[in-house]
Amino acid sequence: MINSLKKENKIDFEDRITSHCFIGNKFIEDHPREWKLDYDVDLEVTNHVIRCKASDGTIDNYKNDVIKLVECQNSDGGWGNTRDDNDSKVRSSALTIQMLLRSNRILKDKVVSESISKGLEYLIVSQEEDGRWFDPTWHYLDAISVSVGTLLFAINEPQWSKEFYKDSLTKGIDYIKTQRDKQGLWFYKKSGSPVTITAHLLPKCVAFEGVKDIDKISAYSLIKLQSPEGHWDDLNTDHTCDSVRALMLTASRVDDPELYEAVCKSAYRAISWLLDVSEGIGRGLGDQPGMPSHVERTCDGIDTMIKFQQFYHDKNNLIRFWK
Repeated sequence: MINSLKKENKIDFEDRITSHCFIGNKFIEDHPREWKLDYDVDLEVTNHVIRCKASDGTIDNYKNDVIKLVECQNSDGGWGNTRDDNDSKVRSSALTIQMLLRSNRILKDKVVSESISKGLEYLIVSQEEDGRWFDPTWHYLDAISVSVGTLLFAINEPQWSKEFYKDSLTKGIDYIKTQRDKQGLWFYKKSGSPVTITAHLLPKCVAFEGVKDIDKISAYSLIKLQSPEGHWDDLNTDHTCDSVRALMLTASRVDDPELYEAVCKSAYRAISWLLDVSEGIGRGLGDQPGMPSHVERTCDGIDTMIKFQQFYHDKNNLIRFWK
């Protein structure tokens, strides 16, 4: 689908993506109270910003923000849900460690490295014997998803490429695999939507050991749940971004022309829908069309666009965003 676009349409589409990212980044800078650590902000939002800056290669310009994130670390090695939260939470800690790992590949800062080591110790100690992690705020599948995602980054760094980190990661992945149904989907509860948690867990399996037959089933099941307009879960921008990223990574990790074509069509519809939504509310993103833009969702959009451009131009290197 993407490659079959006429040349002028390709240029227009890429121009729209570039414009979205540029204006989205301006939106982020214009709303510091949502993410800057001069305020008692939700670290979820700060980490979304750091992810964007690590992905687009501008993290050098945000070193002070990274150092302030280190300064929020609690004595047990973890982080709370907000800057001033002294009660460490697994998911927030794992996400913060992951962003520090990604940032420090460029920054190479000793203080950040020491913080990562302390954080990883907290994460390992927090794991249950069956491979799960628990968090008082989030579902345990969210906690395990972010934790194994963090360990995927850690074991690819010489400093943390140690057997006990690999063993912890393997236990986590093994547990995740037991929770997937025959349609390749994961559920928080059977009466709910499987979209966002499937989109979170599928990339961890694919990044860990490549694409298995069940992963292809997961991808096709996700595509079936997409609306004709391009979104997932009744106009949910967050779940749409999650799904596009998961599908692109899966298609990039296996030589399967049929799956690749299906994902290309799905991704193009989704990205087109996201661009239309963002242009309708000043180029940021909110939780649904017509809702006010905010930094966290705007970051999701930018991150998805960055990954889409990588998929479009060089899909074989898309994996670098996951490990």
